[in-house]
Amino acid sequence: MTATAVAATGIVAAVFFLANDEDKAANCAASAPAPIVSGTAGTQRLIAVGVDAAKGDSDAAVWLSDDQGQSWRRAAHDENVLGGPLSQRMGGVLLIGERLVAVGYDYSGSSSGLDAAVWLSDDLGESWRRVQKKQKVLGGDGTQAMYGITKTGNCLIAVGVAGTNGEKNAAVWTSHDQGETWQRQFDVAKAGSSYEMLDVVQSENRLIAVGTQREERDLNGAVWVSDDNGKSWSQIKQDPFVLDGPGVQRLHTVKRLGSTIIALGENWNGERNEAALWRADKMGNIWVRTSPEETVYQGVGLVANSVISTGDRIIAVGARTNQDSHEDAAVWISTDKGKTWERLPDETGVFGGNKSQEMTSVVLVQRPIPSS
Repeated sequence: MTATAVAATGIVAAVFFLANDEDKAANCAASAPAPIVSGTAGTQRLIAVGVDAAKGDSDAAVWLSDDQGQSWRRAAHDENVLGGPLSQRMGGVLLIGERLVAVGYDYSGSSSGLDAAVWLSDDLGESWRRVQKKQKVLGGDGTQAMYGITKTGNCLIAVGVAGTNGEKNAAVWTSHDQGETWQRQFDVAKAGSSYEMLDVVQSENRLIAVGTQREERDLNGAVWVSDDNGKSWSQIKQDPFVLDGPGVQRLHTVKRLGSTIIALGENWNGERNEAALWRADKMGNIWVRTSPEETVYQGVGLVANSVISTGDRIIAVGARTNQDSHEDAAVWISTDKGKTWERLPDETGVFGGNKSQEMTSVVLVQRPIPSS
């Protein structure tokens, strides 16, 4: 497969240039993130998760690559697991032990609204099963949705939103058995405002979550930190116009690249929403928003949702707007530390289809791929 060369534009360019540079919750032992290790084709697998609306409703979707992102295929679709009535979406994925855990939400059309959803794979993403839907902490009245996931020691931390009667607030779930069962953390954010946690990362012995807060008609970016493995959280306050400002500021995803915390999102520039990048120290205390000029923002339809390094290349996954004004899943590759990028063409149709498809998160599995 050949790749289409593109200039290092938009949010992708900004992020990867910088890449160089007593209860159960309390029992989560923190550990440093595993180092990125180089590997050869056949010893690594990339697993990307997201959503596919080709059938008219939205189903969870999984893509697999065994050659460092150069070619992709779709994992088999099981309608009873990845699909269902109306909308199912995977928003985050990680590896813990030998298991992949993906989190997201399920909307089956019931009056109760969105329910948080968890999928598990024990065969490197080839097949999946849904965690028991009847767990009370995943559903119930109102909205529950998981958007991002990380781990600290043997504990999983998922972040998202929960609420009833039109009120939504940040929510955190923890699991101590590789995603089989979950517990909810309450009182994550203050009352009186509407908060959403959209992603979370571990850095040093701290958890850093990003998202949004709504006050009246204003939607601003928000950052929280936890120094007790997700048991309690405090919001990081910044100078005006770093995380907030007129219109919309939203931090979608957060990663640690080297000694820098990087958040991707969007910012209202007075005329439209545009891609935006925020940077912070490794503890998430001091944040800086990068201007559109610095990110070489150029236009429409390019959204990088997640980034990962395979050792000698950097992979970004997300979506792009196609000629029919729908979204197709998209993959970008840089082999020169983010200076230039190539977007893979969709010669086999694996990224597109009817209506919209989007990759929301990607994880690297560094182990031999089982023979078929």
